[in-house]
Amino acid sequence: MTKNILWIGASLMISLFMYSCSGSDESTQQENSEVTAFIIDKNCTYSYDTNASSLKWTAFKTSDRIAVGGSFKSISVTLLDTSYSPKEALRNASFTIFTNSVFTDNPARDETIRKFFFSNLKGDGTIIGEVKIVEGNDSEGGGTVKIKLNEVTRDIGFKYSIRGNEITLKTKINLNSFEGEAAVTALNTNCNEVHKGPDGISKLWPDLEIEVMASLIKNCK
Repeated sequence: MTKNILWIGASLMISLFMYSCSGSDESTQQENSEVTAFIIDKNCTYSYDTNASSLKWTAFKTSDRIAVGGSFKSISVTLLDTSYSPKEALRNASFTIFTNSVFTDNPARDETIRKFFFSNLKGDGTIIGEVKIVEGNDSEGGGTVKIKLNEVTRDIGFKYSIRGNEITLKTKINLNSFEGEAAVTALNTNCNEVHKGPDGISKLWPDLEIEVMASLIKNCK
């Protein structure tokens, strides 16, 4: 097994839908041909490009569900040494998210999230995940990832898409499923005014959207 530390860049992008591939049929056929080559070429393996990968999250506040985006600057990723295609790299991959590295491009907000949200979760709010099932082809599909948060373990679904050496994985987490109500309440109470919408109601939603974009390096003998 190999272990890499992902250092996520400072720029943020809130994205709610799967990436789509555009272009002519000819270009699509060429891309599919390249994907096939991933499978049959056993002389090449794939590993994470730690400088071009990222994990981003989107939370929602106010009754109108205004999106607030952020990321984590540090994640530990473990994957098989012998991954012969981008899809295979997903199989049995595991990761640990160090939530103290939360980053929203606002130091004061980062400290507030650490102090009032993650400190109210067991295990320092550390998130541990392991991919259990991958179903689909070398372009898109889905699967199941086992997530441990607040010392509660749940299996949640995810979707993925592959474009060349790029993998985009998306999933959703409801913090209530991980007994995180107290942490959500604590953060919303501290941020009462900034979480108010036109209706005067202060609200922080318990669901999060997560997007992982992993760039892989092709290593050939």
